[in-house]
Amino acid sequence: MTKSLASVIVGSLFLRSASSATGGMVALFLAYVDQHRFPVSAVVVGFVAASFYATELIGAPLAGMGSDRFSRRLFMALGPFLGLVAVEITAGLLFIPPGALLLALLFLTRVLEGLATALNAPATLSYISAATSGHAGRRGRVIALFEMSSLGGIALGYLAGGVLWDTFQMTGFALLGILYLVSTLLFWQGVHELPRRAGEEEPSLGERLRLLTNPAVLRLAPAWLAVNAIVGLWFSHAPFQMSGAERFPGQSLSGGFSGRQIGQAFALIILVFTAGIYVWGRTLGHRRRTTVMLWSCGGLVVTALAVLAINHTPPAASGWVLAWMGLLLAGVLVTSGFTPAALTYLADISEAFASHRGAIMGVYSVLLALGQLIGGWIGGPFAHWRGIDGMLLLTFGLIGITAVAVLRLHAVPEPIPPQPAGTSLRLRRAPGETPYTPDSGGRAP
Repeated sequence: MTKSLASVIVGSLFLRSASSATGGMVALFLAYVDQHRFPVSAVVVGFVAASFYATELIGAPLAGMGSDRFSRRLFMALGPFLGLVAVEITAGLLFIPPGALLLALLFLTRVLEGLATALNAPATLSYISAATSGHAGRRGRVIALFEMSSLGGIALGYLAGGVLWDTFQMTGFALLGILYLVSTLLFWQGVHELPRRAGEEEPSLGERLRLLTNPAVLRLAPAWLAVNAIVGLWFSHAPFQMSGAERFPGQSLSGGFSGRQIGQAFALIILVFTAGIYVWGRTLGHRRRTTVMLWSCGGLVVTALAVLAINHTPPAASGWVLAWMGLLLAGVLVTSGFTPAALTYLADISEAFASHRGAIMGVYSVLLALGQLIGGWIGGPFAHWRGIDGMLLLTFGLIGITAVAVLRLHAVPEPIPPQPAGTSLRLRRAPGETPYTPDSGGRAP
């Protein structure tokens, strides 16, 4: 089991590195096309990014169900294999003349990349949930390691993507295929299937779909959607805005940055986020999940205010820029608790549905994809209108939605936490609430 979980974590590191490098390089490619071949607006950038998230949104629940029915390992390995196909097609766009055909083929490759994530993520999370069943402390640590590998991979990917683009341009996409190949081999060769528990029955499609409307899942959805919309907004539009030819007066982050500089900035932020996840992961077993989410909302506010300050501080005022960067990184450190808290919340929900883990954990990818789809899509007009300032205005609105949703989530009992074998299940509840009983069907009263 230790070897299998290690393969899952390292395989996720390579997969996320390749995926984030591809996404960052696509944004830089579109900025290059806009400057040298034909006009590309921020709205088009948003729709190209949305194609990735839309595919993940549609594919994730089906992939989660398929991994429950067939093989988690198969679905985990299929994801990076499809990514390998997609990135090699992207490299071939070098030979496509400028115009609608080029954008259509780029759209297709992003669809394949989205499908790659849709196949891998629910199966991976389902595997982790099953492998840590009954061990709250271990689950928190493994989920934190998984998130660290995923986010560390994203950081390394953005760093590598910027360097690859500046050095090789389109040939850099072909080189990323190596990372996808290594990830495929790790999932296929290093992961061993977990046997089904005795007495588990295969649920019908209707039963699986009804799981997605579980009250505990629905209560989490608005907050998880809004947070991922913020992620989708910045990852879809910031590289294009920072590297593009258009500059907005008075905005220091608008235009003029190289791929290497953008990659370094994103890598630093994500690495700090990853370090924060490590710290939060070691305390999640002793803290209420929604309390950590509330603290993270405060971190989001600090982060957005710091970006606003940096955007309106002249680059020559290096002392102030460094001070605002310190504040930004502190905000990111606090914000990082949201992801492992939300993932652990979902894993706790899945304890009541042992044979449906893939479907429940597929909600992670569904809400992540839908949120990032919304952020990338609606972020286009805001970025086109006022660049980084427009993106910040939308960000503050999404933070408000997140805070309200988490406050509502905090007011109800949390799902059943994982219990050691032989321990009766119960809900954490406030004074005066009805105790949980097995007759309640595994849901909060």
